Formats: sequence, C-alpha cells, structure tokens
Amino acid sequence: MADAARTSLNTITTHRQWNLTQAVDGCLRHELQGIAPWCFQLKEMGSSEAIRLLRESGLTITGLCGAGMLPGPDTATRRALLARLSRLRLAVKHA
Repeated sequence: MADAARTSLNTITTHRQWNLTQAVDGCLRHELQGIAPWCFQLKEMGSSEAIRLLRESGLTITGLCGAGMLPGPDTATRRALLARLSRLRLAVKHA
C-alpha cells in the first residue's frame, strides 16, 4: 500500500458513497494526510461549515476541484462566479 502520509483523497472518487464529512472521516480513519474536495461539496454542506470541518480535521488541503466550471449567460455573471470562487479558494487555503 502507498505511504498514507503522502496520500491525498480527491473526493470525486468517493462522492457517490460519502458526503464531505464522511470523506474527512475516511481520510482520518485510513491515516491519509490530505484531501482535495470539490466545490459542489462545499456548497452542499455550506461553505462556512465545510471550511470549519476541514480546518478542525487537521488534514492538508491539497486542492479545490471543479473550479473550471463558470457557466453564465454574460460576462457580468461569469465575473461574479469567478469572484465567489476566488473568495472560496482563499477561505479554503487558510483553513
């Protein structure tokens, strides 16, 4: 088995079986040190709650996935989505 201390879970691999809380618990149970959650999971849980969970878990956040999807009918909508994503990334980075 790979060295768990050097392994990170990209949560897209477990999202059908585990919500974000369960993914964090799974990482801790299997002694993984990192996690890369997807934006939709933070939104499902609520960004503040998800960031608190990640911070308190002690896991290293190795990425925030799903950031390339910025659909919108116009430039203003896409810019607003990008600004929201930037705020979310900053919050996760400092979790």
